Amino acid sequence: MSYLRLDDPNKIEPFKAEVERLAHGQHVAVISTGAIQTVKVQRGFRVETTALAIVGVLIALTFLVVAAQGLTRQALTEAGDHPTLRALGMGPRQLRAVTLVRCLAIALPAAASACIIAVALSPHMLLGLARKADLHPGIHPDGLVLALGALATIAGITITGVVVGRLASRRALPVTGERDRPRRSLLAAVTRGVALPPATAVGMRFALRRDRSAPGVPIWTTVVGAALTVALLVGTWSFTASLRQLINTPHLYGWNWDLRVGAPALPDIGGVIVPALQKNPEVSGLSAGTVTQALVHQQRIDLLTVQPVEGVVTPTFVAGRPPVNSKEIALGARTMRSWNVKLDDHVTVRIGDASQPFRVVGRAVFPEFGDAGQLGTGAYVTLGGLDRLLRSLSTNNQFTGAPRNVFFIKFRPGTNLNAARARISAALDPLPHRVEGHPADLANLERVSALPELFSAILMALAVVLLVHTLVTSIRRRRRELAVLEAMGFVRQQVRMCVVTHSVTLVVISLLIGIPLGIGAGRGAWKIFASELGVVSGPVVPMALVIAAVVAAIVVAVLAALLPAWLATRRNPATPLRTAE
Repeated sequence: MSYLRLDDPNKIEPFKAEVERLAHGQHVAVISTGAIQTVKVQRGFRVETTALAIVGVLIALTFLVVAAQGLTRQALTEAGDHPTLRALGMGPRQLRAVTLVRCLAIALPAAASACIIAVALSPHMLLGLARKADLHPGIHPDGLVLALGALATIAGITITGVVVGRLASRRALPVTGERDRPRRSLLAAVTRGVALPPATAVGMRFALRRDRSAPGVPIWTTVVGAALTVALLVGTWSFTASLRQLINTPHLYGWNWDLRVGAPALPDIGGVIVPALQKNPEVSGLSAGTVTQALVHQQRIDLLTVQPVEGVVTPTFVAGRPPVNSKEIALGARTMRSWNVKLDDHVTVRIGDASQPFRVVGRAVFPEFGDAGQLGTGAYVTLGGLDRLLRSLSTNNQFTGAPRNVFFIKFRPGTNLNAARARISAALDPLPHRVEGHPADLANLERVSALPELFSAILMALAVVLLVHTLVTSIRRRRRELAVLEAMGFVRQQVRMCVVTHSVTLVVISLLIGIPLGIGAGRGAWKIFASELGVVSGPVVPMALVIAAVVAAIVVAVLAALLPAWLATRRNPATPLRTAE
């Protein structure tokens, strides 16, 4: 093995072609180059940064929805004071300015706090490979990024304040019974034919009908925010479950053998290794070949060459079939897509000065079997196909054929895999071996697998805050109705039950809307992702987790209602009855 440095790194491809030409048909294995290694490292960074960016965008979107919902409810709730302010001489612009100033008073401290927290947490945001490659750990704030984040926070809340201010300034007069009819019909449709306890019925009414005393407060603002939170959670869980299924099922990413032994830089050792493996009673499948690199469509890709010896040991094929003669080739799913190549098309494969046409007969899912490619890329030919290429390079009659220095072994069902692998690896030591084929793309994603859990925790915290805020503001606006109910005979336990039912109803409606949306979003995102990777893996919906989440959400709804329910019974019912609305 040799390590070389060129005066001009840009001439690496002509150099490799010249080495292949000078080999006169002998197999040349270029294991890696600086450009290949750079691309692999950058790809690892890209996966982690993309995952962080996606999680950041989702968290920002959820926070924006929750913040907008909270600001909207607060502003529209306080719009009940607008008639008094108008009577004191305030105009529409001044009323909007009141709302805008309140939003700015929230946005400025929020932006400053966000910048401080971001700087403090920045050293912990490096993941996996990036953390190992960081030569100067510590805090290195980026002023431009912090400024843009602060401006985005202030702008988002300010724009929301302007919109909310316009809605609040146009708050209508108290609605009449005519406008309430659609709300009553919705409540009647939900509870038709069901005899509910009075406290439960009132709690559902609070959740399903707009408050007469606050007609500007839309009851669905909370449902929209909570449903979006549920959808994002379920979509994230579905995507994560699909990823874990792919990682835990080697067949889905093309690893259809139990042990790989050998390396492309070795000489032809098939004459010794193959007979010994054939005599092993634990071996049910065996293929021998090599790995090299070739130019196809002016792009260098890994070329897997396999000769079946016993059984069928090939990568996973999603269309067509494996090559069976020296003029056929199978390509990776991503390779075919990037080149716009279809089955039965012809491609020209070049090694050195020699080139030969091949007919595409299959589309396969390749694991990373070489250094030039990645998951779903590469090509697969028979040993005779590589012989045909190398023979055209040979300038003498001493060509002996492509070497067999990589062996793919499959054990019989019921075999203790760890013990069998250990025995063969010890017998063939020091030949390199590999027992699993997690591609680098999947390994990079696995390193950031903790991000969905972090994202879920943040979403759930925001959802609880949203729910508690909704209940507190609703109780504040409905304190007169609650006082009337207490005057009619409701005891404190019934008042608390109203609040709890209100909370549970909102959560159930959000679950009914958010779960289907989340399942659809998760399945769609995974299909796009799997297609981009070039793997065969259908989306997975973790129904057990979803059911557990439904139960947990209802429990959280009850717990979140405890404090607002306690506050609802703290007030003397005579006080709101004496106060004019």
